[in-house]
Amino acid sequence: MAQRHMPFGYKIINGTVTILPEKADLIRKMFNEYIAGISLLQMAKDLTQQGIPNANGKPSWNHGSIGKILSNCKYIGNDFYPAIVTEEVFNSVKACREEKNTQLNRNTNYYANGITSTYPFSGKVVCSECGSVFRRYTEHHDRNKKCNWKCKRYIVDNRVCCKSGVVDDHQLEAAFIEIINRVLEKPDVIETHPTVKAHRGVRN
Repeated sequence: MAQRHMPFGYKIINGTVTILPEKADLIRKMFNEYIAGISLLQMAKDLTQQGIPNANGKPSWNHGSIGKILSNCKYIGNDFYPAIVTEEVFNSVKACREEKNTQLNRNTNYYANGITSTYPFSGKVVCSECGSVFRRYTEHHDRNKKCNWKCKRYIVDNRVCCKSGVVDDHQLEAAFIEIINRVLEKPDVIETHPTVKAHRGVRN
């Protein structure tokens, strides 16, 4: 792994990922300040005014660079990276950010583009079982997360109402690319198959 790919606060020394104490202290301070109610924007302003260098060695911070640090699960440690913050602190910050984003109707997904909850495939993938649209869900398993699409009627009032399958982002994107390639080869199919349906996988 190249040194420039290391997350802020770490450095490879003699082939081992090592914590840089001063930067680790700064990272812990960011987590604690956010839990205390200090905004990312205010933190960025304070760090810039204090002349503290960022990951690029420049005394210039913004709310985005701090947000990336607060969302980097490497800081709770794994087989490669030693822990800088506890999992409890990390999850507290995560919960606070999710609550704030929900209140502001912000989308924190990689498709995010400001204040929106709409994804490129929203409203375009239809369940072949009941005809409802599929919605995107983020599922967490330990420290990993996976984004799946399910029929919006899959669970209603705590009971299963639709037996359609689950489609993940990669399957949906691959199917979309395949469909686009087919349309480019045979433009007439766009008139005979106007809707993409998903059931136990992706159909086209």
